[in-house]
Amino acid sequence: MSYPAVISFEHGPVPVIAVVISLHQCVQMIQEKVALVTGASRGIGKAVALGLAAEGYKIALVSRSENELSNLANEISSITEASIYAIDVAEEKLISATVKSVLNLWGRIDVLVNNAGLFELGKLDVPSSTLDRLYQINLRAPFCFMQEVLPGMQDRRAGHIFNIASISGIEGCSGYGAYASSKFGLVGLNEALFKEVSKNGIKITAICPSWVDTAMAQEANPPMDGKLMIQPTDIMKTLSWLLSLSSSASVAKVVINCSSTVS
Repeated sequence: MSYPAVISFEHGPVPVIAVVISLHQCVQMIQEKVALVTGASRGIGKAVALGLAAEGYKIALVSRSENELSNLANEISSITEASIYAIDVAEEKLISATVKSVLNLWGRIDVLVNNAGLFELGKLDVPSSTLDRLYQINLRAPFCFMQEVLPGMQDRRAGHIFNIASISGIEGCSGYGAYASSKFGLVGLNEALFKEVSKNGIKITAICPSWVDTAMAQEANPPMDGKLMIQPTDIMKTLSWLLSLSSSASVAKVVINCSSTVS
């Protein structure tokens, strides 16, 4: 049911103006939600940011590339509000400052998408500095973001965290040992938290795709053409489906394969 935006009526000799909004507008205001997306400037993160913006979320965009974030924020601004945070997620203090800034701006974070990631080829021959960087980006950064965001979700007994992992987080692959260990860690962390927080109304899901058609995948010399890979929009569609489930349904992990590699 819709009502006029403004109605006038007489109260004694003085006209009184009452502002009335539609029931639909009231529901929109009550349900206005906020999503924080890391690695948002390209690939999966960009697709997710655009998709969540289209669904009405205010979007906090996190990435190292300020120019790319600014361009994306301008694109999103025609749909909803967006804020940008050009940081290196390996810096723990910057993660804390970013989350606090988002909370000061919008008061809440309903969806956290830990998408920022680093890929490096390597077995046991990788230098320890490379291994440290992989763990900082792929495991510690999601850990720290969840540390900062989870308390607010626990207070509201609602929220959804998505950890964009990899099929390499559930299946070891020759030549990717260092990378796989970081993603196995993320999937394990996700599984532990799933068991800890699900009963409190909070959802947490690890997304484990095979090859996704992104710049990072192309840099890894993939065994197939990009057209045969999972598309970034497929990840967003998966998140959208998960967000549409009832509060009584929780999904710990989603594995997405390239159709051409299934045997």
